[in-house]
Amino acid sequence: MDVRLQLKTHYQISKPGIFSVILRKCTSPSQSTYPEVVAERLAKIHFSTIALNKESAKFAVVMAQSFGFITRNMFWDWRGHVINILLDETKKEEPADFLKLTYTEKIIYLKYYMEADGATIIEICKKLNSKGRISRSELLSSEFIDQIFIDIWETYRQLIDNLSQKTQLRENIRKLRSKSYTYKTRIHKALAHIEPLVDFDLVARTEVKHEIIFSPKFTKNYSPMDRLTQELDSIETLEKRFSEYQHFKIISNIYNLHSVDYNPELHSELLRKEILRTYLKARTEPSRMASIAIISDVISAKMLSGKRILIERPDIEKELNRLKSKNTRDVHFHVDMNGKKSFIVLSDELCNTAVMPINK
Repeated sequence: MDVRLQLKTHYQISKPGIFSVILRKCTSPSQSTYPEVVAERLAKIHFSTIALNKESAKFAVVMAQSFGFITRNMFWDWRGHVINILLDETKKEEPADFLKLTYTEKIIYLKYYMEADGATIIEICKKLNSKGRISRSELLSSEFIDQIFIDIWETYRQLIDNLSQKTQLRENIRKLRSKSYTYKTRIHKALAHIEPLVDFDLVARTEVKHEIIFSPKFTKNYSPMDRLTQELDSIETLEKRFSEYQHFKIISNIYNLHSVDYNPELHSELLRKEILRTYLKARTEPSRMASIAIISDVISAKMLSGKRILIERPDIEKELNRLKSKNTRDVHFHVDMNGKKSFIVLSDELCNTAVMPINK
């Protein structure tokens, strides 16, 4: 089991849109390079709202790897391809534009942040929702973030069976209890975790008499943060619901989207067309294979943001299987190293039907 806590630093690169910049301006879909090269490219990009230096740029590259957007060889991982496909529809070009998330980007980035750092997000939201507000100075002078990390490690120490992981978590707890973070350390540890929640409309960031105040954000008389703490009241709940593929259902409820569940009787034609169209964007040459994970997340994010239809990966996999049964020669699955069905190849003849009505 992975601990959903990313130990961040360099709060300057806390905005999710930084990863979009790394993907579109600093890396390639398939060409490898060195991390130092990517960091140097990022450090040279000018932003009007944030100041990057070489060290923060280096850490941004490390975080892009940790979140699963780029590989160790610096080309795009499958999540990076998802972001890229969704960015194609935004027509963004200027670096600063990538820092402002569209609704679809907000949905997909929140999913990926929850997958990588969800335990931290839950605990911050629970404490801030209960507290009501916290100033920047209090955030940096108190053990607010220290205790959150300790609570997370302690929870996972109970959930994890692996002995070496348990030992490492126990050591993390011991070290932080014996020596708390300093004010300067918390600038990066605390702010780097709470600032992205502003981009996700979970936290409001206001300035009062030269002091920054963080509080639950209210949108149309409801609080997305309150919804999140209701949906995910514990790390155990997070792990259970993610294991049941409820990622987008959680996000839909957080943002009060009033989505309808996918219904094959009503939505199968729409879904099949989206599968074919997304496949054409996601496939690689010369293999013509496309990752099912990429297809699934692109479609789920678009259907939820654009049509308020809630569809998760199991629904899409069922539709792929139906597509295979009706078009045996035109649909071919491929497995990954673990023998799991993870890739698909579709014929050009079948893909051409994406612009034509599909018979049920």
